[in-house]
Amino acid sequence: MLVDLNKDACESLKWNHPETEVRNESADDFLALLKEWKRLCDSFSVSKPEVLEKQAVNPSCTEDGGNDCEEEGDTEGKVFEVEKILSIRYSDLDPDTGRSGLHFKGDVDVICGGPPCQGMSGFNRQLKVYMEIVEYLKPKYVLMENVVDIVKFAEGYLGRYSLAQLIHLNYQVRMGMLAAGAYGLTQFRMRVFLWGARPTEKLPPYPLPTHDVVVRGVIPREFEKNTVAYNEGQQVELEKKLFLEDAISDLPAVENNEHRDEMDYVKHPQTEFQRFIRLTKQGGNLFIFLYDHRPLELNNDDYKRVCLVPKRKGANFRNVKGVLVRGRKVDWDPNIKRVYLKSGKPLVPNYAMSFVKGSSTKPFARLWWDETVPTVVTRAEPHNQAIMHPEQDRVLTVRENARLQGFPDYYKLFGDIKERYIQVGNAVAVPVARALGYALGLAYQGRAGDEPYTKLPHGFPNIIAKDSCEDDS
Repeated sequence: MLVDLNKDACESLKWNHPETEVRNESADDFLALLKEWKRLCDSFSVSKPEVLEKQAVNPSCTEDGGNDCEEEGDTEGKVFEVEKILSIRYSDLDPDTGRSGLHFKGDVDVICGGPPCQGMSGFNRQLKVYMEIVEYLKPKYVLMENVVDIVKFAEGYLGRYSLAQLIHLNYQVRMGMLAAGAYGLTQFRMRVFLWGARPTEKLPPYPLPTHDVVVRGVIPREFEKNTVAYNEGQQVELEKKLFLEDAISDLPAVENNEHRDEMDYVKHPQTEFQRFIRLTKQGGNLFIFLYDHRPLELNNDDYKRVCLVPKRKGANFRNVKGVLVRGRKVDWDPNIKRVYLKSGKPLVPNYAMSFVKGSSTKPFARLWWDETVPTVVTRAEPHNQAIMHPEQDRVLTVRENARLQGFPDYYKLFGDIKERYIQVGNAVAVPVARALGYALGLAYQGRAGDEPYTKLPHGFPNIIAKDSCEDDS
């Protein structure tokens, strides 16, 4: 079961995971529903209600009911008195199993979630609700994902709170920080993951890196030991680090005003990463359509600015006429009159000059083929991040961002263009999710040891999962 407040994200999840029940509601409402469902069942002495037969039962259809049964459809506008409660039935039934999909305490194997942590406002309600759901359902395992800021803000208060809550709920706990690039992606993207396990279960390990990676960002010294990595000096042969060219060089060229949701491929896969990402869901052949290869359409002013940024490594707004670079900072060139666009706005915006006190090179910056991306975010505007294509006058498309996150090309997204960027940017990187799933599987099957780390299968992440029956054969 998946629960998400974002309507468009739910549509994407339903389309790509048709076997999964998807609920478009807040975590608060879902928790309230679980509690009310349990209360109703307890009120009528139905601890775990079975589903009633699908056909409706007409109370007047008794053995001696005569012809009353023939009129069972004529009930509109009539009022009936309930003589006896037979059972309680939840309306959203699974068409295959006939069950409601709602769970009782102790019925759940694992709860995975990434409660938003936007600062300390309101004691971070979503994190608290997540812990309340864990407390109510008491799953065997818990996996919580969040940004590194939970160990940065306020001396790591939110991270400490999360650990303390799980311990208070009688869970074994581990905290680890995993970089997406260390599992075969072209972005760094460090995230915090908390494992929790009931005392009767094996605590899942963290999957060790499979790839070399370009390190970005700073981790608080106090939490450095939580970074999932091989010990310093340990001899290990990792796969080579991946760069932007490895991920997107096979994709067709598109313009700033591209609006097609589907298109054909033009090139064959150029790298092993591209070959794997283009496989069908079954894994046998290459997928034939390319979804979501369209960028956020820039307004006329921003498009003009992008066109004037040179197509070379390291190019950004500093290379545009009128900007003078002094060491790490920028200033207006006193020898050049400030340039304005037809709209009357300046060619180089004030916000670009003042971003990070004039020391940032990110505004209107081009990525380059031999670089990695620090982190795929939820926005595509080039105002304060490097997101421009190396050789095309546009920002990276939704599909290009999705590839940096490891989404296969068959994965289709719904909603307007901005909503699709949001879905990609909010997601856990796919290879990281697969790696954690592998580690959870080891623990669930009792195959995990007591060590905090485990090695992933050779060839990860470019391997296709097999059925257990195939593994045993």
